[in-house]
Amino acid sequence: MNPIINGEFDVWQLGANFGSSLNHLQKLADRWNYDFNGTAGTAWVDKVVVQDWAKFPGFSAENGIRVNMVTAPQYNTFQDLSTQIEGVETLAGETVTISFYATYYSGEPPLLTAVKTEQYFGSGGQPSAPAFTTSCPIQLLHGAGVWRRYSVTATLDSVLNKVKGTEKDDTLNIIFTLPLNCKFDIGITWV
Repeated sequence: MNPIINGEFDVWQLGANFGSSLNHLQKLADRWNYDFNGTAGTAWVDKVVVQDWAKFPGFSAENGIRVNMVTAPQYNTFQDLSTQIEGVETLAGETVTISFYATYYSGEPPLLTAVKTEQYFGSGGQPSAPAFTTSCPIQLLHGAGVWRRYSVTATLDSVLNKVKGTEKDDTLNIIFTLPLNCKFDIGITWV
């Protein structure tokens, strides 16, 4: 079961190009957001078409998301690409694997700071604090333009005896923490 909606980045109802100035919790491809806590730097976030020459048996993605950080941001302790799955109880207490394909387009292969889950209990009232799982950093392999599969495994907390907020906005968040405070040019698809 894959509860992630638009993990193949096929739907872009707000547009397919988001240039230079990104805001906090910027909406991108449907169900995907970008956020940071320092300065934004200058980035181009676009829908990328996976070229036929880049496909291989077992990988035939049509689209992905490309984040091209052309001016390094500063002072960030997180710089995230994330998606939300409705309902904090989704997969609660279970071991999950988050797999994805990634590539880079120029320079040295970047280091993804982490892939995280956040069980967010919502807002309003007195909800329980979010529960996080965080992977170790993921070094992309050499080969600009070559899509490769990466995965992390996490065990989500139980939500038994936890309190949800009153606003009915609780979620399970999947978060890619991008390289911090540096330039990079990365593509992600098939999450």
